[in-house]
This record gives sequence, structure tokens and C-alpha cells, in this order.
Amino acid sequence: MSAGMVQVYGQTPLPKPKKLSVQQDREKLKQTLDPQAYQVLCNEATEAPFSSPLLAIKDKGIYVCKACKA
Repeated sequence: MSAGMVQVYGQTPLPKPKKLSVQQDREKLKQTLDPQAYQVLCNEATEAPFSSPLLAIKDKGIYVCKACKA
């Protein structure tokens, strides 16, 4: 196997995200998400590197998109 390639065995594929109308969805997301989440999901904003509290979470599980639940 070439460097940089990874083989994954036994993984269940995640469901494909639903395709939604962009403008309608952005309005709905703006109402339901906190301002920082909205900026990250809809306007490609990011947090400062290594500043996320999520870095401390080591629990096993499936993490999903806050917007589309995929």
C-alpha cells in the first residue's frame, strides 16, 4: 500500500446528507444554530486551531453534522 493510503475494514457507511434548498435552509439554520455554529457551517468560518473543547472528548461513538444530522 502506498504511503498516505489507509484501509478501513468493517466500517458501516454513513447515510448521505439530504440535499436541501440553500436559501431556505440557511434561514432555518440561522434560527436553530448558535451564531458560531452557523458561521462555521454556512460561511466557512473556523475556530482557532486547537481551541475546541471537542479535542478533549475521547468517547467512542458516531459524531454527526449539527446541520443535516448525517
